[in-house]
Amino acid sequence: MDRKWKGACKILFGREVGELAEFKDYLNEYNRPLEEKKSSVSGKTVHFSSPAYYEGGSYQGFEEIDLNKKYAPLSINDIKDIDSIIGAVQDRIVYTGDIILGKSSFVQGCSNAIECNYVLGSSRVNFSDYMAYCFNCSFAEAMFGCQFFGPAQYCIRSTELPKCIRCFETFIASNSSDLYYCSGLDGCKEAMFTFNMRNKRHVIGNLELPKEKYMQVKAKLLDEIAQQLQSGKKAVSLPSIVNGIKARKRAVEKGAGARNGKQGNIAPINEAFSKTTRLLFGFALDDVRKYEKWLLEYTIELKKAKSMLSGIEFSYPPGHAKYDLFGEHRMIAVEERDYAGNRSRLGEAETEKLNLANAGALLENIAVICPDFAFGEVSNTLESCLNRDCQDIYKSALSYEAKKAGCNYLNRNSEYVFGCHEIRLSSFCINCYHCAKLGRCFECDSCRDCAGCFFCHNCENVRDSMFCFNVKNMKYAIGNTEVGREKFAEAKAALQKTILDEISGKKRLSFSIYDIGKRGR
Repeated sequence: MDRKWKGACKILFGREVGELAEFKDYLNEYNRPLEEKKSSVSGKTVHFSSPAYYEGGSYQGFEEIDLNKKYAPLSINDIKDIDSIIGAVQDRIVYTGDIILGKSSFVQGCSNAIECNYVLGSSRVNFSDYMAYCFNCSFAEAMFGCQFFGPAQYCIRSTELPKCIRCFETFIASNSSDLYYCSGLDGCKEAMFTFNMRNKRHVIGNLELPKEKYMQVKAKLLDEIAQQLQSGKKAVSLPSIVNGIKARKRAVEKGAGARNGKQGNIAPINEAFSKTTRLLFGFALDDVRKYEKWLLEYTIELKKAKSMLSGIEFSYPPGHAKYDLFGEHRMIAVEERDYAGNRSRLGEAETEKLNLANAGALLENIAVICPDFAFGEVSNTLESCLNRDCQDIYKSALSYEAKKAGCNYLNRNSEYVFGCHEIRLSSFCINCYHCAKLGRCFECDSCRDCAGCFFCHNCENVRDSMFCFNVKNMKYAIGNTEVGREKFAEAKAALQKTILDEISGKKRLSFSIYDIGKRGR
């Protein structure tokens, strides 16, 4: 890991700046800290990638799971109602951390890692190698202190980087390489202190330079960055530069972006919500907006802000991509991105004077942050942001190739899903978290390849089951015990009655997969 870190520093800064261990706190600044709990089995520290699990529950490490453990069969009295079921399976409700799946090696202090090698202090990393203090990535190599990226390589302290290589202190870029202190770039190569531009090369302060001139200024700036890292084990951050620019009185700029005036249509989303609830609960709910507070509880907060350029209102997720580190006084709406990138640039003489100390003053008219994007075919997205090739989406963030869904965070290639946090390749699901390849599931967490499941955690290839924890390859199971189709149907009817009784009055359910153990106590 240390050799890879030093190699990344040589590539990015031209020289080594110190040992990896010296930069732990600095690299963790953008990382989402792992939750630590004590194993109920061994007393060891166990790491979780989600803070939602209730205090006082039972926990274990992934290596402590006993897949061969046998459980007592459930009697007819155990499944007469929901409280009887939960009480009967109370000892089986154990949440698992330190989850490392597939052919992984040298993974330490991590959780939810799949097919990874040499990973330290990271979570939700998939098919990646040499990662330290990172969060939520796929198909990446040599990443340090980064979030939301992949495929990507050799980046430090950067976030939201699909298809990027060699980036430092860069927030939101795609199909780009060799970026330093940038934001909002697409298809760019060799850029420093540049914002909201597309398909540019050799750019400093939004000004394209001849290659020789660019490389000359770049060498001077890289030397300054390396000196800060060597001496103080940290360097000035992009958020601190942007936030150091004082707010100004908002005035509408001629040419700034404006809404197209089209009103979104909630009807197809409500139709999808009704179809999903009827399939799961046996009865249909009519309007997703009545239940959004419940559905959004474990997803992500969407916040409203006003553009510094035009004053138009937009929504953004402050907890995603570390947007919460930037002040809203420097934010713009997605419609204004191209306009903002072309409205101002440094002069050539100013690029020669640019350094880490005066960057904020020189970039006052350039350094604006757009916490949103819309790529590909996007239509009928209501109060949603970070959309790519999606349609009929309500109050969601990060919808990629998704449709007919609402109140989700990070929905990839899924449809008819509501209230989900990180769900992939799934359909007809409500309130499922960190799952993939699910169908007809409700309140599932860290599950894969499951269908017809209710209140399940860390299950794989489980069908038509409920209240199952840490098991594989089961069908018609309750509390890790297969009971047969008839008994399962009776228990499912009892659960659906409880859901109907609570939701019809309160517009929410009083328990979730994260705290189901409380009800049993």
